[in-house]
Amino acid sequence: MSEINQLENSLVALLNSIGGRERFKLLKKIGNELKKQNRQRIAKNIAPDGSAFEPRKKQNSIRQTAKMFKKMRQARHLKSAVNSGKVQIGFSGRDSIIAKIHQYGQIGKVNPNLGYAYPKRELLGISDQDQQIVNDMIINHFREALND
Repeated sequence: MSEINQLENSLVALLNSIGGRERFKLLKKIGNELKKQNRQRIAKNIAPDGSAFEPRKKQNSIRQTAKMFKKMRQARHLKSAVNSGKVQIGFSGRDSIIAKIHQYGQIGKVNPNLGYAYPKRELLGISDQDQQIVNDMIINHFREALND
């Protein structure tokens, strides 16, 4: 087992050792940070793995050079929640349908008679940097708890 896996297993064990309100607050903080990281990535049109989103098809359009998902990356559209000791980040309502089509590269309805196969544009995910941020947040939480 690599050192990173051992560290992650230790952090999960530490996280499971705290209870109730303290765990909820830490997970809420982690959820907000992951939401922020995903919003910044979406704004830059970059997938969690660091690759660029496939550009729009229309070449001679003003929209061709504009960033995609301008409204969806706003805080009111991208939600985070803590349920059953887990952090969830995602979209709701109509946004979730649009996000799912792009996340998995599915066919979306352009109008009632026409569908379009959208390229895969991974909106949500956890990058290596996100994983490091979460690990640091957990470590800092316990470091602060020990100092109190």
